[in-house]
Amino acid sequence: MTAAVYVLGALLPETVEGEAEVFIAKSPEVVWAALTDPETYPLSAKMCKKVDMIAAEDGMAAWNEDIGSTILVNKVVEIDEPTRLVRESRDTVVPVTMHSECTVESGNGGCTVRFKATTVVKSGTWHVPLFRVMLRLIPNGGPKAYLKMLAAGLG
Repeated sequence: MTAAVYVLGALLPETVEGEAEVFIAKSPEVVWAALTDPETYPLSAKMCKKVDMIAAEDGMAAWNEDIGSTILVNKVVEIDEPTRLVRESRDTVVPVTMHSECTVESGNGGCTVRFKATTVVKSGTWHVPLFRVMLRLIPNGGPKAYLKMLAAGLG
């Protein structure tokens, strides 16, 4: 079984796209404040053990998320307050990168938050086939987990 997972994972495409959305009955300002607070709402959601804010050359927010076995390096690359937030992330152990975009649309007494992510798992370590299989077994797992955490935190 394990050998089959490795063979299958090695043959899968390196890019996976996912998206999720949630309605949160809060103002755009409250939702935006949460989206831009990685110490309270890290991209790695429940996997995150610690967040360290780091200096960024261009003044955009940057931070590391410790998930135990690795560190995720994250940076805001585009911001259009309070409607659009684009971030880039990379893993320090596995050759994984993620481009994510959150949009906030107000209406109906709250906001609809959409999270779209493109994850690329390049060849390079023994972890790669496992990650590729996992990303397909849990479609939209990252975006869903992040928005679930955000919605739960905002009530």
